[in-house]
Amino acid sequence: MHRPRRRAGTTAVLGVLLAGAALAATGPARASGAAPHTPVRAAPASGPAVTGHAYRFVGEKVAGGGRGSQAPEIGPGQYLDTIGPGETRWYAAELDASSAADLSATAVPRPGSAVASGDGLDLRLRRADEYAYTCGTAAARFGRDEGVGVLTAAVSRVPGAGDSPTCDRKGRYLLSVTRVAGHGPDRDRWPLELRMGTEGARPDRAASGPGGGPRPEDGPRPGGSRPGRAGGPRGGTAVPAGGGSGFNDARRIGPGEWRDEVLPARTRFYRIRLGWGQRLRYTVESGGPAGPDRPASPRVRASVYSPGRARVSGARGPGAQPDDRVLVAGGTVPVAWANRWDEQRSVASVRSSGDYYLAVSWEPGAKPRTSAALPVVLRVSVLGEELAGPQQRAPAAAGSDAPEADSAKAGDTAPSAGRGFMIVAAALGAAGLVLATFAALAALRQRSAYEGPGVGR
Repeated sequence: MHRPRRRAGTTAVLGVLLAGAALAATGPARASGAAPHTPVRAAPASGPAVTGHAYRFVGEKVAGGGRGSQAPEIGPGQYLDTIGPGETRWYAAELDASSAADLSATAVPRPGSAVASGDGLDLRLRRADEYAYTCGTAAARFGRDEGVGVLTAAVSRVPGAGDSPTCDRKGRYLLSVTRVAGHGPDRDRWPLELRMGTEGARPDRAASGPGGGPRPEDGPRPGGSRPGRAGGPRGGTAVPAGGGSGFNDARRIGPGEWRDEVLPARTRFYRIRLGWGQRLRYTVESGGPAGPDRPASPRVRASVYSPGRARVSGARGPGAQPDDRVLVAGGTVPVAWANRWDEQRSVASVRSSGDYYLAVSWEPGAKPRTSAALPVVLRVSVLGEELAGPQQRAPAAAGSDAPEADSAKAGDTAPSAGRGFMIVAAALGAAGLVLATFAALAALRQRSAYEGPGVGR
């Protein structure tokens, strides 16, 4: 009469142990799906939550002030806010007398918003004293029939680069972000991502290497070859490279040929590392034949952004004929410390080594007639030998090979490597629990043999 109860106890122990083994095997896989090392979407400080956006927002919540005296303090990092039409939001930052500082604002209206030509952002950086001296301005606007996309503007405070030493001084500075509203009907608040970055003092003008460019020795345009640096000639196999939704999840690529697809009124982001003395050249080519959903010469826009998110250069098609695969092409000057003192923004913003961003958009018009993706091929070249630093006559950097790109064939990104480790650990843990299950069953059987039918009372 007691045997069924004894079997029930055995079954219950077995069920608990096997459930634990199942949790050990599946738990880390679910945790790895959260990608702890990747940016996490966050909601802004005010207004509606950011949902339904392709852009991945990352940052700490902040509520910009309605005027300068109400500006919250920000430091190096990223922040999230919202901004309404015609509104100005204020933020404050303490800057020293020697470091350069970059402050940017990125706005992404909701998909389907009726933005108009002229809608955009104005940024202004000024001293927070009684004279309110302006140290930098920037603007970004949506163009005619451009559609909704990622809008970014950035201002910089670079000691010694301005006309007045006022902006070189240590103290409190104010950043104002104004949403310029055109004649469009979009009255929704825009999610706003702010970023502040600083760069410590390095060489002065006399000690830094030459700036500007491009220099003839830097090599050919994309499409040619340069041993060990640029992508091979046309006709090779393009590697799949799914571009990111923005700066935070931009896909890392290097020299070579890459293929992707761009949706109407959307932007794909890629990050490319440039060292001291190196410059970027790229082309965006048509990746497929024309058809009912794909015009022979689609309107494509490509922009390059600096590590501080300042727009370096941009190009817009159609500059190609139907028999020409190249839709748009561009690049940067060589990275040099002395570039910061150049009057041209396309040169001045290429002042630091690091990750530069290539953004590719398809502009089918304000009212796209298709939802089909546009296949494109990116040909990327990183030209020039990387130097060990920004100083004059700097030697070549140790091990200055081509920048590593995200693995497209095996998907060997950091999060996936972590998932592999966690899955192995889960399998080992599950195996251990299974062994524990058999040990428990053996103990129960031995106990029943010694205690006889009285067990379970």
